[in-house]
Amino acid sequence: MTSSKLATRVIGIDVSKDKLDISDSEGKIKKEVKNLTASIVKCIVKKIAKPGETFVVCEATGGYERTLVKAMQAAGVAVCIANPFQVRQFAACSTWQRWSRPDTTRSSKRSTLDCSLAVRKRKSHW
Repeated sequence: MTSSKLATRVIGIDVSKDKLDISDSEGKIKKEVKNLTASIVKCIVKKIAKPGETFVVCEATGGYERTLVKAMQAAGVAVCIANPFQVRQFAACSTWQRWSRPDTTRSSKRSTLDCSLAVRKRKSHW
């Protein structure tokens, strides 16, 4: 496993009960995956060529993230469970919001936004 500062690839994942919304810094993983161990291994873990150089960031979701975290740890991928409040605070002060559509930053379903912000936050602060 690697330190987040040494990672060359960052994957931000927004977790919900049934699915994972993914933002991959290399763009090699599809945007949506079922939140099941088999799907996580097939669609995410197997597409990570260098687990020691990859860092996964997900938000705490009251336990829905456990399947993902266990799969990443078993594969030797560093994973961080971020505080959702901190990710949204980062979004509020980020220059990222300046060029995004205003309706996107305030939408009720912000999964893609959240996982993209998790990637940006990791690159700038972790």
